[in-house]
Amino acid sequence: DVDFRIESNDEEYMFFLDAGNNRISIGDSVDAPAATLEITNHASAGATGVPLLQLNSNDTDKIAVDINAANIDADVIDITADAVTTAKVIDISADALTTGAALYIDDDSSNTGTRSTVSIIQTPQ
Repeated sequence: DVDFRIESNDEEYMFFLDAGNNRISIGDSVDAPAATLEITNHASAGATGVPLLQLNSNDTDKIAVDINAANIDADVIDITADAVTTAKVIDISADALTTGAALYIDDDSSNTGTRSTVSIIQTPQ
């Protein structure tokens, strides 16, 4: 039950273990982590000019990211990108595809009630 922190040259809390709340933060956060694992970067100091998170999987026949969620009433992934104006919120590049798919959605629910596999809504201006 002891908080633990590692400092870097520019970040006082580069790695912070919040023992009382069972949470960890990496990067620029100076308060209690808002999630089990929180990663925060600084806009102009420390680790700037690089992606916030990069995953490099070199195992050619294994999944790079595997999310197993037991959620019932909460979203599994929630993206809020309200400041994006000219960039893409999601950008998929799959230039080497032969028989695969860039996006594959499998909805095999036995529930035949009101549901949808995909909902796209563009609110008029």
